[in-house]
Amino acid sequence: MAEVTAAGYYIAYWWPAVPVWATAAGALIVLFVANLVPVTLFGELEFWFATIKVVAITALIVIGVGVLTFGFSSKSSSCLSCAARRSTSRRMSAAAGSPGRSTAR
Repeated sequence: MAEVTAAGYYIAYWWPAVPVWATAAGALIVLFVANLVPVTLFGELEFWFATIKVVAITALIVIGVGVLTFGFSSKSSSCLSCAARRSTSRRMSAAAGSPGRSTAR
């Protein structure tokens, strides 16, 4: 019962016009309906929501690696990792004396 009352106070904080008892009653009805759902349906929904979550996390990791690897930026703006790679390659080529170029002028 304390959680339902707390939900009522949270909603009353954001929307003062809504009475605490109305939100608490709504939360209680939601909990009651959730408990009427058969266990098999609950397990099936949990499986599909977990699958969606795993696919979303995997996609975010792949996209993040792609952004770090390829930059995905326009010519006018540059990503941090792209700038770091360019400056590192310039230092390395200057230290090694770029193959194909003569260091004497």
